[in-house]
Amino acid sequence: MEKVQLYSGLYLSVFLIVHVGAVMFGRQIQLDTNFYFAAAGMNLSPAIFVFIPYYFLAVTAITLHVASLHYLKTKSKMVSYGIAIIGIIAAALIILGYTNSFEWREMPVEYQHFIKMFFG
Repeated sequence: MEKVQLYSGLYLSVFLIVHVGAVMFGRQIQLDTNFYFAAAGMNLSPAIFVFIPYYFLAVTAITLHVASLHYLKTKSKMVSYGIAIIGIIAAALIILGYTNSFEWREMPVEYQHFIKMFFG
């Protein structure tokens, strides 16, 4: 559990640095960084294979980190495993909702220029 705590904490720190960097870059070029932009970005073919695991692992890492902290404090395996399982299910449901049950969302017209700039 100590290794789970270490690795999940490392992933979360990298996730937050990359995520905040991307949001700050988007705001620097005066791009709206809201849900519609993120959902539109998930419509693109190479981005699908990056964003879905990226966010799934982030939510999973949060719950694994909490589960490992709970185990280290209480030594209760059953509750800690329950927290981890609930977190993995929650991560899957979030991704399912985020992608509109893998039916994707329509890409807003205002983001077309940005998408073309980076992905051709």
